[in-house]
Amino acid sequence: MLPICMGGCAHQAMFINGGRPECKEWKYGLEHYVRTKFSCLKAQRAAINKSC
Repeated sequence: MLPICMGGCAHQAMFINGGRPECKEWKYGLEHYVRTKFSCLKAQRAAINKSC
């Protein structure tokens, strides 16, 4: 089972960063990111439905 980053940071750690993973900042705020993305998509859908 791969992590949400699909293992890219592990590959980077092994071959580029000398054994130290470089996790992206969204990993630590994933819940906030998903909730914000959902709210934006919901608002876009509401705007489209309202204009039709």
